[in-house]
Amino acid sequence: TGKTTLAINLAIAMGIVGLTSGAEPVIISNPRDCTPAQIKEKAEDAVTFNTFLLVDEAYELSGEAITALLNPMTQNDDLMCIFCAYEDKLDELEKKNEGFLSRCDIIRIPDYTPDQLLEIFKKMADDEGYSVTNECFDDLKILFKNRYDTRELNKSYANARDVEVMLGTMSLNCDIRTNEGSISYELCSEDIPSEYREIIDTQKQNADIDKVLNELHGFVQMHFFTIVRLGVLAHSM
Repeated sequence: TGKTTLAINLAIAMGIVGLTSGAEPVIISNPRDCTPAQIKEKAEDAVTFNTFLLVDEAYELSGEAITALLNPMTQNDDLMCIFCAYEDKLDELEKKNEGFLSRCDIIRIPDYTPDQLLEIFKKMADDEGYSVTNECFDDLKILFKNRYDTRELNKSYANARDVEVMLGTMSLNCDIRTNEGSISYELCSEDIPSEYREIIDTQKQNADIDKVLNELHGFVQMHFFTIVRLGVLAHSM
């Protein structure tokens, strides 16, 4: 969901109004490997630089690391922490240290909508110097909507990170399609990973079927009213 970017922008914004130094957060990106001593050191760095301590995938912190952080959180008013976690992982944090979550204000960031995901893809592609065909955009819109609608069933769903991975794979496929080494800056539907083609094609077929059914429904209604009208006229004669 862009939580790291959000935290960085928050630090910059708070720096502008003078609440922090405006420096980027001190980031712990691999909390599973973070020892209690290391997390205390990172907390001290955040205080020194007058910025946030940002712990990504915070549910991977060990119980000992959480305990080591509680004292600085409680006793040092200059320490500001942001813990990023998926909502369904919050229970894991609470099990590792009861009362930890009660010390935090929980802000829930909603998932990006399909249209927002498409806009993110456009922005990332533009930043990388790629143009994208209209057909490719149409196919990606179908794919992003499908992934969004089924996200509750997909535990690996990762919002903007999925878009970033998609763009990386498509740019690689584009290089291969254009004979490895020749430079092409236009992404097309052919560059979408093959494992997603069935989803896109199926959704397109369903849309075609819906269109046909709607047209048939209109056709039947039209003829039904024509028959009724003729029957009324015949009866009146």
